[in-house]
Amino acid sequence: MTQPITDQETHLGTIETEIAGTQYHDAVVRPGETVHLEREPRNPHDPNAIRIDNAAFESVGFVPRRLAGWMAPLIDQGKLRVDGSIPAEHAKPNSVVLELFVCPKGADILTPDDNPSGPKEALHQTVLQAFRNAENWTEPEAIKGLAEVLKGLPRREMKPETLLLLHVFEDRTNQARSRVGASAIEAVRAALAEVRIGDPLTYESLTLFPLFVSEDGDPPYWLLEEALKVGEAEVREVSDSGRVPELVVENRSERPILIPEGEILTGAKQNRVVNVSVIVPAKTTFTLPVTCVEQGRWSRPTAAMKASHYAPPSMRARKSASVHAHRMRGGAPQSDQGMVWEEVACHLAADRAESPTQSLVDGYAARKNDVATFRKHLELPDGAAGVVSVLGPQLHVDLFDSSRTFARLWPRMSEALFYEAAKSEKSPSYYEGASQIREVLDELSRGLEPVKNPVGAGVEMSIGTGRYSGSALWFAERLCHLMAYADVQVIY
Repeated sequence: MTQPITDQETHLGTIETEIAGTQYHDAVVRPGETVHLEREPRNPHDPNAIRIDNAAFESVGFVPRRLAGWMAPLIDQGKLRVDGSIPAEHAKPNSVVLELFVCPKGADILTPDDNPSGPKEALHQTVLQAFRNAENWTEPEAIKGLAEVLKGLPRREMKPETLLLLHVFEDRTNQARSRVGASAIEAVRAALAEVRIGDPLTYESLTLFPLFVSEDGDPPYWLLEEALKVGEAEVREVSDSGRVPELVVENRSERPILIPEGEILTGAKQNRVVNVSVIVPAKTTFTLPVTCVEQGRWSRPTAAMKASHYAPPSMRARKSASVHAHRMRGGAPQSDQGMVWEEVACHLAADRAESPTQSLVDGYAARKNDVATFRKHLELPDGAAGVVSVLGPQLHVDLFDSSRTFARLWPRMSEALFYEAAKSEKSPSYYEGASQIREVLDELSRGLEPVKNPVGAGVEMSIGTGRYSGSALWFAERLCHLMAYADVQVIY
């Protein structure tokens, strides 16, 4: 972050936006580069134009007009200074971060006035008070929601100073997320440190290490399967025409719903797998990011969907890596759909399964007897809240906050795991003892980072250590779900 030039300057916050008009300029910018902003009051297209130059002072574009309209008057009056830089990595194309500093001449922007002289001044004081209050709030969505409400007011009723504060509300939101995220990460690390690793269970090439946690009563959420069965939730297409990467979850109950990553929802126009673990708040209609696991159908024999299966660990790993990469580029939590369809096709070919619609679920039916054999030889002890599965060089971790949650999910999770293990070649395990698994959990703990644009309630985290990747979801003072995997790519 750029520092104030003098003690009289106040760092207000940042705005991340895109450089406008890059198609009309040949010069480029590079990740981490500092850029220069220059006013162009004589610009024939926009008297509020603010040009952006790269480090070599070559023009690359402009600040978007919607921002320059209020930013330029404040710069011209000497009230505002703006520095710019290109994000170091993982940014949207043409992204630029603008650092905003209030100069001494702009002291009135942040000065409370108990007796404003007019409606615009009164509105500014109202926004200023909210802006100052939000500095210490711990609910990011409250700040974000308030900013959206305030931005809905007519712009003509707002001074440039007021628009400035409204656009920095997003930074207030990010700061709150950072505070909450840092606290949640420490809590997750403490929870992982207390996980007990049980004795390994081995059959063929598959080894399971059960995981145990200190439980604190019943979970404060429904599982989706439970809520669907009693009519407290519904999963359906987003519209009559539908959209492949999204479904709608309607939570009608007074309790939130946990939908874990990897769960397969069958029905509606096609079967989908959940991209990231989410908490759907009570009495909420929620858009769920998903990926298709049934390429050859787009029809709707039934409108509603059910939670019926789980995706195999290798597919979950590749899908999650794709989702993470997409989010790091500034996108939604979507995966590479073509890659997932390729995975499904390879599984079905290895199973020699008949599947007119190229549905992964049909592969499970073809391996039913193999799955039953594995299940007979690998029975987890009561009280387990998660498991580390090791299949040759592959490693996958699923950990929940409650043995009750895990017990309900394990029949479907184990079906997917045993389905994959049944067709894997025998190979030595890379992880043989509880001490190695403890090292894995410790490394996962060190790799936790808050997700910048989370979905659902709670604190969403990514895990990246070089050797292991994954995600974690913290909600209601509990580690609701952690999934992680060794960075091994497997296609049958």
